Amino acid sequence: MKKCTVGFLFLIALGARAQDGRQLAERYCASCHVFPAPELLTKQVWRESVLPNMARRLGLKIGNMDYLDGKSPEERALLKKLNTYPDEAQIGMDDWVKIQTFYESEAPEQAVDQKAKNAAEVQTLFRTEELKINGIDKPNSTLLFFKEEQQTLFLGTADPSLFAIDQYQEIFSLPAVSSPPVLMQKRDSTKVNLMCVGQINPSDLSTGRVYEIDFQKGAFGILIDSLARPVDMLWADLENDGVADLLLCEYGNNIGGLSVYKNGDPHKKEWLSLIPGARKVEVHDLNGDGLLDIVFMSCQAREHLSVFYNLGEGQFEEKEVLTFNPAMGLSYFEMQDFNRDGHLDILLSNGDNWDYSSIHKAFHGIRIYLNDGADNFEEAWFYPQYGTIKSMATDFDQDGDLDIVSIAFYDNLEKPEEQFLYFENLGELKFKASFLPESAKGKWICMELADKDGDGDTDVFLGSYLHSMQEYTQLLFQGLKDFPNVLILENTVK
Repeated sequence: MKKCTVGFLFLIALGARAQDGRQLAERYCASCHVFPAPELLTKQVWRESVLPNMARRLGLKIGNMDYLDGKSPEERALLKKLNTYPDEAQIGMDDWVKIQTFYESEAPEQAVDQKAKNAAEVQTLFRTEELKINGIDKPNSTLLFFKEEQQTLFLGTADPSLFAIDQYQEIFSLPAVSSPPVLMQKRDSTKVNLMCVGQINPSDLSTGRVYEIDFQKGAFGILIDSLARPVDMLWADLENDGVADLLLCEYGNNIGGLSVYKNGDPHKKEWLSLIPGARKVEVHDLNGDGLLDIVFMSCQAREHLSVFYNLGEGQFEEKEVLTFNPAMGLSYFEMQDFNRDGHLDILLSNGDNWDYSSIHKAFHGIRIYLNDGADNFEEAWFYPQYGTIKSMATDFDQDGDLDIVSIAFYDNLEKPEEQFLYFENLGELKFKASFLPESAKGKWICMELADKDGDGDTDVFLGSYLHSMQEYTQLLFQGLKDFPNVLILENTVK
């Protein structure tokens, strides 16, 4: 009887400590991001990865982990200046133990399984064509851009290199670039901008840049330099003055954000958001006042989507429309009108699964959030897909509604043939999923939509990046002998 009483009292004490731990976690986590519930990750991940990282950011030196391992002296100095890992503890050890107890007692042993979903069938809309660059046996694509006027595909690689492939599949090497190209965007009829990320892996070094290429003059020059891992940009006339401004996303790692260069002047930079993880930006007149509003996604720590309403004269008011926990893994979005009510909805991709918790997450996949007309968004459709990096929508089968294509990059190759999925819109937010057997021939990190052959329908380009030797070996074990840099999916609806 005495043993039972002791055990019962121990359980009461443990429960009280866990409850204290929840309150403490809510307090300390909310200072940087949304409170992450224990069930999001397994006990092992919390114990061995996420909690030690959180402890170090609170100034606790636990274990022998060197968070600056592999960082250059320049970046070490920057992180010291940012006080990313404080020298003095921001929390008492007793309180930290309570947070640990809370997560380790409440988290599941195993990752939660995906919800039931309709199994994907073999798709029949696209036929495939492989494109391989001589000398690149292990693909490392970072950019795809198709210029329809010249029927030319541009391919960027992590080497870094930039290639142009014409309609006859003649391959041309373009001038050397400073770092891996990640975005090419049309500026006008003769010019394009080329964005180079600087560092692919997480970093706060400002080594990214934007080039401007003038095909008519054969000019290749630097437009903006010293950027912190830039990943997206957009030209738009935000002030209705007839001159385009430049919006630019710097993903960074512990620094970054969304900025605007007035009139595209590289010396007139103003920050709209200083939250790291700036991933993508779009502009739309959401409230019908004649001014372009900004829709913005941030994917680091405080993962969210915001609308910056244009008040005129360069002033904006931010409304956070969707907010997520830091394990959500936001990766991409598009504004599209799925229910054809005249209001733009959100197509969201979430599957970023590197960093501190690279396990299967049941909440990764593709989502549609419907707009109620006042820019309040509610989830209306979800399809689980581990490791989703990008989803895009257009009317592929030309039946008058929006279909979806999606690629997964952060998965573990359990079903490599399902790394590309096509969703045929059946109406009323019902979709028929299908996969492409040829998807097993790579790890797709880039996806571009364009009319490759000028027949009036939309084709798909996929770029492969085998990031590690483990991925390369896994595909070899499946019997694959060589890997295309690009997989072209020709739409056969015509």
